[in-house]
Amino acid sequence: MIFAAETEERCLLVFANEDEAIAKCEGIDVEAGILLFWDADGAPLEPEFTVPNERRWFGVSNGRYRLIKASPEHHADLAEALDAILFMEPNPFFSSLEQVRSHIAVAGNPVQVIGTEVPCNDGDGESLPMAPRWLEMGVGLALIPFTLLCLAGSVMMVAWPPEKAPILSTALGLIFVLICMWGLAVGVRLALNRPRHGTLLGPLALRASAMLFFSLPIGGLFTGHYRTFGFVAVGQAACHVMVAAALWSLAGRRASQG
Repeated sequence: MIFAAETEERCLLVFANEDEAIAKCEGIDVEAGILLFWDADGAPLEPEFTVPNERRWFGVSNGRYRLIKASPEHHADLAEALDAILFMEPNPFFSSLEQVRSHIAVAGNPVQVIGTEVPCNDGDGESLPMAPRWLEMGVGLALIPFTLLCLAGSVMMVAWPPEKAPILSTALGLIFVLICMWGLAVGVRLALNRPRHGTLLGPLALRASAMLFFSLPIGGLFTGHYRTFGFVAVGQAACHVMVAAALWSLAGRRASQG
């Protein structure tokens, strides 16, 4: 059994074995310190990369690694690290963080929870049912064009709002854009079999996206957009600049982590 903590969401993950943990945890996140590992007894583990990660212009390529006993002071034992964990993803071994604490306290013995003995699963038993790969890919491939179509309509609501209700159209359009972006990310992950905690875009791709959003209000200066929509156009420009700044900031954080 392998424990892993997602440090950004402060979430605990539990895997049946090292192979499953490595398959689910992307090397780029592991190298950046976003994911920390422990063995079944709660002792810290650290990654040892046999094939390094590669960073490209648009996106990243994950390397290969294995988990070894962590060097002193690498990170805390799981018993101490649990104090910073907010929640745990569903797994076939534990139903609560308290069960994990009890397991760590009596490592190697059955977990005792309120007087009830719950055997520790070593990964050879049954696991939670998972959707077949063909179904995930089918849902992802169907979701991508649908969300792209909805995203195009949402962008039109923001860029060219109707004259009768421009503010309402812009507000709803921004909400729909966020929903469509989330749906598109889900579709891409399902189609490409990307884990939930991975990063889809590298720093350069995020900066390119930021420049695209920043160019929108500049383009409005030459298209008469501000003359047509007045203060509504100014509000749109402010939103575009804020999105661009957020993307640029996120790219900086990912670059520093890498």
